[in-house]
Amino acid sequence: MAEKFEKRFKHIYSFSGEDRRKEQALLNKINRRVISKLEARGLIEKEKVGRNVFLRLTELGEFLRCWVS
Repeated sequence: MAEKFEKRFKHIYSFSGEDRRKEQALLNKINRRVISKLEARGLIEKEKVGRNVFLRLTELGEFLRCWVS
């Protein structure tokens, strides 16, 4: 996931793929700037299963996805 953000938004999200600390910092930045805002607006919801967190679009998120696509 981090690599996709780096390719699409090089000016905001860039890191050296070899350094785990930099990659983790990038993932934290994505979580704070993107994921948490989508969740606060009710577009996605998080579901934690064990140590994994799954993101799901809500009905509102699905509706808006149709308009953006």
